[in-house]
Amino acid sequence: MVESLNYSYDHGELSNSQKRAIITLTEKKDKDRRDIANWRPIPLINVDLKSGSKAIAKRLEAVLPSVIHHNQCAYVKDRTICDAVRSVEYILDYTKRYQIEGRLISIDFKKAFDSVSTDFVFRSLSAFHFGPSLIQWIYTFYNTISSCALNNGFSTAPFEVQRAGG
Repeated sequence: MVESLNYSYDHGELSNSQKRAIITLTEKKDKDRRDIANWRPIPLINVDLKSGSKAIAKRLEAVLPSVIHHNQCAYVKDRTICDAVRSVEYILDYTKRYQIEGRLISIDFKKAFDSVSTDFVFRSLSAFHFGPSLIQWIYTFYNTISSCALNNGFSTAPFEVQRAGG
């Protein structure tokens, strides 16, 4: 598996079986099955890819706290959503105590991954001074990836996974 992933890294592209996810649908409990919004798409990804990306993620674990602002709670070991909730409580308490007028805005980026440009991701990695090796791994993991949908035992033809701005 290591040789296969290293070959993919050297050539900038995974094998067809490694880069193709199979999407299956899981219904949301106690919801109307006739409404497509009540089904969750679950991508089943090749184990080679999951193992390789996990290895890269483990390497990043040590540097993420210095790259991701301390107010951001996601994707950093030992930070939880509870930290964010507590911060909001402290801010609200502070503004009330000192009679400071303010506004609270809550934003949920629906399907955020699908809307982030890969070009932006690579520019950001460079801006944060991640090395060419890491950037090549990320490029390899996302270069020409595809999916097919599985429904009632039948799959669609593969289709390219695309994001806004490439």
